[in-house]
Amino acid sequence: MRRKFVGSASAPTFCETLAAIGTADTPAEPISGFTFPCVTLHITFPKSTPAAVPTQNAISPSATIFNVVTLVIVYYGSKQIDLGNLAIGQMMAFMQYAMQIIMAFLMIAMIAIMLPRASVAANRVYEIIETKPTIQDPTNPVALDESKKGLVEFNHVSFAYPGASEPVLKDIDFVAKPGQTTAFIGSTGSGKSTLLQILAGTLTPTSGEVRVNGRVAALLELGAGFNNDFSGRENVYLNASLLGLTKAEVDNRLDDILAFADIGHFIDSPVRSYSSGMLVRLAFAVQAQINPEILIVDEALAVGDAKFQAKCFARLKQLKANGTSILFVSHATEQIVTHCDSAILLNDGELMLQDSPRVVVNHYLDLLFGKSPKENAEKASLSDSIDQAAKGEQERLDREMASEQQPLSENATPAWQYGDAG
Repeated sequence: MRRKFVGSASAPTFCETLAAIGTADTPAEPISGFTFPCVTLHITFPKSTPAAVPTQNAISPSATIFNVVTLVIVYYGSKQIDLGNLAIGQMMAFMQYAMQIIMAFLMIAMIAIMLPRASVAANRVYEIIETKPTIQDPTNPVALDESKKGLVEFNHVSFAYPGASEPVLKDIDFVAKPGQTTAFIGSTGSGKSTLLQILAGTLTPTSGEVRVNGRVAALLELGAGFNNDFSGRENVYLNASLLGLTKAEVDNRLDDILAFADIGHFIDSPVRSYSSGMLVRLAFAVQAQINPEILIVDEALAVGDAKFQAKCFARLKQLKANGTSILFVSHATEQIVTHCDSAILLNDGELMLQDSPRVVVNHYLDLLFGKSPKENAEKASLSDSIDQAAKGEQERLDREMASEQQPLSENATPAWQYGDAG
């Protein structure tokens, strides 16, 4: 749309300039109108969707002040320009200086708002610094008896979460001997994971005494102790440092850790890109290669493939031969029967039985299926399946141990390269 200038031939006035501004025909609706001395200015915005309304309503106070001051300056400035008392450039310069003055006042106001917050934060930091730790070093520490290294003792241990009406663990009493694998079995919610967290030190028992002799390595939760933004290699050093190893010690064992994890070039990628299987490979490699006196494994191997599980159990067998005490939680009864020396049955937070793995598994099946004729038949069928699975588990372990003792020659071709499952 064309506009006709009325006035001086050399230059249009401010109002004539505003009047000459055309607007395109767009699907917009006028929100408000503002009348200058010589022209009515319609402020238009595109039609808003319902989702955009809260955003438009959340205009900050500083933006509101800027908009109001700008409109006031334009309004009165246009009057003075129309009367010939003020040039457009002077009004624009005045507007810039006014904005700088307003900005200075807003910054002062922001400082006044933030100072109380900063004071509260500083007081909180001071409180944290001055707070005395609740965990105190023993006044008369007892030197570790080398003959008891790897020994785990629970003496009448109970645990309840704050505010809970019922304890999770009730009067748990057992001993896990060095050089043995002790399994914990029970239905979901029986307290197995809570018991292992107490052993690892992430939970404190409500009553009773826990004695742990030696360094503890734990696979309690997939990815625990890892930083998702670090690479796998960086997380090896981070996780090992949490277990008390120095950088020099990790450097000496790094090749063994990487070879056991066997995740290839992914070792230099962030662990957030890892699959669950790759994550447990790396975590187990770190925990198992540091030769701990006590190793805790809580269902972590369930995400690994069959070959990696066999590799892990072969490593556990080596650790056990070196005197490591292994505490193992799994619902895979065939693994418990095959790899464990003793087992503990938990039910509703109580220790019901500690005996050989086969005896404990039978009692566990009784809890699950009962003793009616029909349920006994189901239990017998499941027991046969467990025996067959345990036999297959032992065969896989024997093959893995044999493959480690007889490495491939330089000219040998690995079977897995061509998909040979045997």
